[in-house]
Amino acid sequence: MLVLPELPLGFASSVYADDADPRVFYVVPAVPRIRTDDQGGRALVFYKYRSVPPGETEATGGGFLEFQTELALDDAERDRILQALRSRAADPVLSTPVYLDGTAELVTFTPAPGGLVEAIEGSAHPSLFGDNAAAFALTLSRDGAVLLWDQLRESPSPVAVRYQLSMLARLPAGKVHVWLRPGPLRDAWDQV
Repeated sequence: MLVLPELPLGFASSVYADDADPRVFYVVPAVPRIRTDDQGGRALVFYKYRSVPPGETEATGGGFLEFQTELALDDAERDRILQALRSRAADPVLSTPVYLDGTAELVTFTPAPGGLVEAIEGSAHPSLFGDNAAAFALTLSRDGAVLLWDQLRESPSPVAVRYQLSMLARLPAGKVHVWLRPGPLRDAWDQV
């Protein structure tokens, strides 16, 4: 089981030791990323559209943005963490913590009819297994579609995802000292 506190290795991702096996370490990536498939493709789809509603002469438009996120290490970061852990264990093994609960929140423009983002649908709770996948969909106004089309390639992006996860962990061993002083509580117990 994961033991607190995290190891002071200096990585953005949090690394924890196992309480029983000195070769096992748990990693919680610092930043979510767009989910990738086995071929390296990204789970992101962006649709922009324009149409002329019946009886109108002006074109309207908008867009839809659908994407999935995950908490996963890239290969370079995984290799750097494993290299740093080799000073603690000859053959370190990276594992995923046991997550008990969590949320995934999309952080972007406030949804409002006629605003840049008109509606948001998506994961309130990510998967608690594997890479903690979460899925989101945004309905965009015409201006919102144009803005996000240009700005999603920039850093920082106007769209972010925040994970809050609870995991199973053990506190390190410690000593506890308890003092009992005479007073009303002790007197009450003497009378029972």
